[in-house]
Amino acid sequence: MRLVRVRDIDYIEACGNYLEIHADGRTHLVRMTMQELEQRLDPSMFVRIQRSTIVQIDRIRDIVSASHSDLDLTLHDGTVLRLSRTYRGRLQR
Repeated sequence: MRLVRVRDIDYIEACGNYLEIHADGRTHLVRMTMQELEQRLDPSMFVRIQRSTIVQIDRIRDIVSASHSDLDLTLHDGTVLRLSRTYRGRLQR
């Protein structure tokens, strides 16, 4: 068991029956659904950007246009994540 501080989380991705929590350069596996974790996280700090990805808003460094009305988010560590048009409104709010 390992405790991960919420403020250290960069982003979270679905991985089969698990979630990969990316924090401080490490990846931690948790067995729960995206919906369960999304409900536990503060919506002023975290936003869902795809069906399978949640990102901490203050980790976003840059947003650039990608293909088919999608956007690419670059995080502070250089990680690039796709923001789908379906979830675009959530980030704008």
